[in-house]
Amino acid sequence: MAKDDDEIEINFKEIGQKVKKWLTPKKGAASEEPADEDEIDFTDAINFLKDNKKILFYAGVISIILIGAWVRTLSIPNYKGRLLGLDPYGFHRYTEMLLENGYIPEVDELRYFPDGFLIFREHQAGTYFVAGLYLIFSPLFGGELMDYSIIYPVVAFVISMSFFYLMVKELFNKKTAIIATAFLAFAPSFLFRTIAGFSDKENMAMIFWFSMIFFLVKSFKAKKLKKVLIHGLIAGLLAGMSGLSWGGANFLFISIGLTFLILTLMNRLTNKNIITFFCWYAPMMIMNATLTLRYGGFPTLIRRDLFLIPTLTAGVVLLKVLVYELYINKRGGKKWPDSYYFGLILAVALAVAMPVVQLTGLFDLVGKTNQIIETIIHPFGTCPFCVSVTENQAPYSYDPQRGVDWWQRLRWFIPLFITGSILLLHEVLRKFKKKSIILITAFTVFMFFFMFSKFINDQSYYAVNAFFESTYLYTLPLLGLVMAGFFLSHPKSKAWREVTPGKLLLLSWFALSIIATRGAVRIIFASTPIFVLIGAYAITRASNLIKKWSGDKVYSNIPYLIAGLVIYWGFITVSATALSYWPSLTDDWDASLAWVRNNTDPGAVFTHWWDYGYWVQAMGERATTVDGGNYRVDWDEIIGGRTFSGYNITEVYHSLDYFKNNETGQRPNYLLVVDDDVLKYVQMANIGGRPGYYSPFVFKQRIENTFYQPENFSTILVFDQATGPGQVGEDLVIDDLLFPSEQSYVVNVLIPMNEEQDFGQPLGVLYNVYTGENVVLPYNCLCQQNEGCTTFNFSNSLPSCIEFVSGGVIHIPSNLKNRFMTQLYLVNSSIPGFELVYNSPTPLKMEGILYQRDPTDIKIYRIDYDVLEEWVDNGSPAW
Repeated sequence: MAKDDDEIEINFKEIGQKVKKWLTPKKGAASEEPADEDEIDFTDAINFLKDNKKILFYAGVISIILIGAWVRTLSIPNYKGRLLGLDPYGFHRYTEMLLENGYIPEVDELRYFPDGFLIFREHQAGTYFVAGLYLIFSPLFGGELMDYSIIYPVVAFVISMSFFYLMVKELFNKKTAIIATAFLAFAPSFLFRTIAGFSDKENMAMIFWFSMIFFLVKSFKAKKLKKVLIHGLIAGLLAGMSGLSWGGANFLFISIGLTFLILTLMNRLTNKNIITFFCWYAPMMIMNATLTLRYGGFPTLIRRDLFLIPTLTAGVVLLKVLVYELYINKRGGKKWPDSYYFGLILAVALAVAMPVVQLTGLFDLVGKTNQIIETIIHPFGTCPFCVSVTENQAPYSYDPQRGVDWWQRLRWFIPLFITGSILLLHEVLRKFKKKSIILITAFTVFMFFFMFSKFINDQSYYAVNAFFESTYLYTLPLLGLVMAGFFLSHPKSKAWREVTPGKLLLLSWFALSIIATRGAVRIIFASTPIFVLIGAYAITRASNLIKKWSGDKVYSNIPYLIAGLVIYWGFITVSATALSYWPSLTDDWDASLAWVRNNTDPGAVFTHWWDYGYWVQAMGERATTVDGGNYRVDWDEIIGGRTFSGYNITEVYHSLDYFKNNETGQRPNYLLVVDDDVLKYVQMANIGGRPGYYSPFVFKQRIENTFYQPENFSTILVFDQATGPGQVGEDLVIDDLLFPSEQSYVVNVLIPMNEEQDFGQPLGVLYNVYTGENVVLPYNCLCQQNEGCTTFNFSNSLPSCIEFVSGGVIHIPSNLKNRFMTQLYLVNSSIPGFELVYNSPTPLKMEGILYQRDPTDIKIYRIDYDVLEEWVDNGSPAW
């Protein structure tokens, strides 16, 4: 009987004989101890393993998953009973509400004051899962609800990885499945959102993702109608659950819809495929339209970008079944292939339907088409909020400064999945032989240009970056044209039988992941499963090809050696990374939120930057105007652009008055500001439409002073940029040299010092990144806590300000000097209407600014609207 492709060829008998021979004393050799009467016999054990190879595989799979789960628990001792991150506290609070009341209330009064929040707009699957864990296991093992919220991501990881193995096994074979499972378990890009303590939406979504594809592929392969229906319906129910778990899960719906659409256009859609599609599509749409308020009802749902492709596919499939197959295909005498006729009918149908729906306003096809393309390329949009959040920014191929790139998150998986995608496409098109080269080449060009469209975050590679960014979009329509041309050239070829729905789904999923990941670094997490799956396929496929070409089993094992090295690297990396995770909620935060609970009225309302909303609601038990859900981005714009970036009391007053409850007259009672906001201010300012940012500098070295008043100062203290260079805030002309604000930055801060350790005027090294010109200039402004900002009248100076804090200095651009954030928090000016009622024991330090850990400087101000209104009525002078 021929051996299955997925079986490992190991001669257990030969191994057993060698071990037995090694253990048996040689004849004539002296023995220090008498031999045992009973000779050791490994034959039974070897034969058992030989006859039960599945045990080895499943033992390996279970070990990989359990080791991956163990790695994800390494950080638990660091938590001290807290959750990791910000958002998990929102879902933990809902779990408390569910267990306390037996249900989740319709409206959450603590979120988005004064409107409140309809809770069923939020994904709730994880909430019920954690509640179930607690109810089932706490009577057996004890523990608080917080313990089960912490461990929930690990439990979800074990379940999802089990389905991931089954999914890959169903798509390929056991060898590919076990390698892919190991790759995913130890992929650094898949760690953070599956680690203990990060109790968020993605954990549950991964369970439903992998199980959905598993049953979808089972339906593809089923030969009996009963199994096609059962597996298809289960896949549809799981698709519905994935949509209820996480909005990002719906991205996979595009890939599935696109797969069936391509099969239809290629005339490769069988009756079983049609049944599978509608068994998947119907439950998915019904559940997402009726069981959550997030997507709206059916009319709204079908217009949403991530559901539109499946809906369009459903229409095309119905057109083929109800019109083409019933009325046209039955007629004989056709000169062209079926796909030509159906393509013509589809074109006519679209030509008739598009003007009708467009002109009647039923559906904006043109706008929606552009929106779909924009969603694929920029998954989180291009609005100021969308691009200001770091996770929503487009990644570079390599970004040594910020790590917002492909390389830092995927490393050695990149060459593997590039190779695997080419090999998979080659396998699908192998019956076309040399004819497929042009399509494979087009696909490779598309992949490389999208991945490298943002090449390196380094101005010295400006020309390379400009080339890729100006050309990458053209590779997508080029790929589409080559694909269409290739199909039209071979419409009746039997080689298309190799294009199975499962393989086409993988290629669609992979291609869309490449496109979407190019748009936002956050997508790398969701793309990691398909990337490592394709990488694992590269290993097994390469091994088979090497064995076929060389006939040498030794060389064919080289890809497995590479896989082992990648797995070892991944294990070492994720283990070290897991140990480095600490909760963002610190002791100083605990103290401040305890003060909030104990010293403010239960009906009090807090405003702050959106990051801290879930903490104030869950731990402080008070209402907030915004939180990490960001359901009201327009409110983020108000707080970032008019509160924190306000230039006078009038702007700040009206931004706060915007949140007035018209029935009760209540407005936000307290303003919370924390040292983290110094670096987060770039988001506040950009989202609010007033760009700008603060730049911290830390001490680097001492050098001998040879250029700035050396007769007075013998030493220069050099401070280096901690998070990037500093903005100037305006154009400068120094010695007839132009330093435009958009391309000139302060790259170092210098402090002159004499032998008595007296300091001179701070200096900034101004550098033009395009011309390479640099000049050393004195700062013309000095800001000090409780004293304000002092402006000097130096000629040829930096108009920016500088403020000394413990552990470093903060560079303040000239256009930020008079903003509310600078004056209230950084300078601690006395501003009418804002009374400091809570001040953490530790003053502002560079350590707290940079590392988001204790000591944390937290300030809470009570807002007095009577005083604010008096100042506004008197003309609202500047600070």
